[in-house]
Amino acid sequence: MTLTPDDFTRYARQLALPEITPAQQARLKNARVVMIGAGGLGAPALPYLAGAGIGHITIIDHDDVDVSNLHRQTIYTASQSGQSKAQLAAAYLQALNPAIEVRAIIEKLTAANAASLCAGADLILDGSDNFATKYLLNETAIRTQTPLISASVEQFKSVIGIFVGNIENAPCYACLFPSAPENACNCNDAGVLGTAAGLAGMYQAHLALLFLLGIGDIKPGTILSLDFKDLRLQNLTLTADPECSICRDHKAQAAPPAKAPAPIALVPLAALTNTDYAVIDVRNADELIYDPIHGAIHIPLPELHGRISEIPRNKTIALVCAGNVRSRMGAEMLCSFGFENICVLDRFSFTDRAA
Repeated sequence: MTLTPDDFTRYARQLALPEITPAQQARLKNARVVMIGAGGLGAPALPYLAGAGIGHITIIDHDDVDVSNLHRQTIYTASQSGQSKAQLAAAYLQALNPAIEVRAIIEKLTAANAASLCAGADLILDGSDNFATKYLLNETAIRTQTPLISASVEQFKSVIGIFVGNIENAPCYACLFPSAPENACNCNDAGVLGTAAGLAGMYQAHLALLFLLGIGDIKPGTILSLDFKDLRLQNLTLTADPECSICRDHKAQAAPPAKAPAPIALVPLAALTNTDYAVIDVRNADELIYDPIHGAIHIPLPELHGRISEIPRNKTIALVCAGNVRSRMGAEMLCSFGFENICVLDRFSFTDRAA
């Protein structure tokens, strides 16, 4: 699915980032994410995933709201005590972003249903609070060949990692924790500061978005070790343990990367000679007062998605701005609307200020 005009309005602040193109936002729209747990980690993570535009979110949690957990599960209220967290979280996300699809599953994750519940996901997010579920999700992720972002929080500390145990040289969760730590406790036993759980969940959501968008050096084996009491963060890279008893027999060569789409050409004005073209000037109105481009159609970039009908589809469309940045964003936007003959007109290639 491509972006709609409403999408460009809703996600305008994200699309203003040079690192996020309309094509990347459409990737989020088409993404399918499964979150296991709508508690201390899921409650802060899920709203940001929905707000960012993850198009299909499945929430798996069989527990109900308990007032003793509300210090960190702040999407729920005291009046909702005893009600299903998965259903309440799904309703919260749907109200936040009606354009996405949210599904609540009120089942306990087991070895019998894990693979079917996670089937078809692009990413599994582990927000569980016990090692038995974490190891089950790790094996499920390997079996279904789905990337896993696992997070845990205890007292003031958190560990978050990206695991793709079916890929050669990439670690699984058991490569980091071959066995559960002997002193491991859940939040009920060890205690947790609500903000620590909130920060950990937000870091998990942030890693998920960076991973899905392909931004930064975020890859399988990225491990964050967080200490929220002393405000310390370590960013580590973990490789696969060749002796790992869980993933060593499941390794498969990674599929070749998909062929990247052809880049939008940056062309000088002279290259459009003898071409039937239209120039779209995406600068703001005040920029045109002393530096007009005669003959261009003026549509400021923030208005572009709402004025698509003004742009001819039977011509080559050349977008221009002051420094070739907004024009490239506009070109990518038009590509998402099905325009084919599009280029970015190099503003520095002509001096007569005419087009």
